[in-house]
Order: sequence, then structure tokens, then C-alpha cells
Amino acid sequence: MDLTHFDQDGNAWMVDVSDKDVTSRTAIAEGFIAINDAIYERIAAGTIKKGDVLSVAQLAAIMGLSKRAISFLFVIH
Repeated sequence: MDLTHFDQDGNAWMVDVSDKDVTSRTAIAEGFIAINDAIYERIAAGTIKKGDVLSVAQLAAIMGLSKRAISFLFVIH
């Protein structure tokens, strides 16, 4: 099978997708961090002094992506 997103030298290049049907897609990302048990328990219990760590992290990820979304569009077309 030929890979259309690479030239004969193996370099990535843009492919014209304007004739493709419009489709709906969902992307799922996942990440991991290492923390000790005491910190994990405090995050789970919501007792971190600065507030809800998980909600702040989720909001930061959304805001970070939304600021840079235009630079990803050409990769994820």
C-alpha cells in the first residue's frame, strides 16, 4: 500500500483532501503523571490548598489547545 502523505524520499507533505466526503471525527488524548500516594489522596479528596487541581488542569489543556488550534489544523486535516 502506498502512503499518500509521504513523498518518494519519505518526507511528509500535504495531500489535497478537498474531494473527500465530510465526516465527523472525535479525538481522544491521554496523559500520565507520577505522584506519590499522599498527593493523590489529597487531589481525590479535594483538599489541595489551591483548589480543584483536576478542573484547573482540564481548563488549562482546553485553553492551551484553543490558542494553538490553528497550528494543528494542517496536521490533523
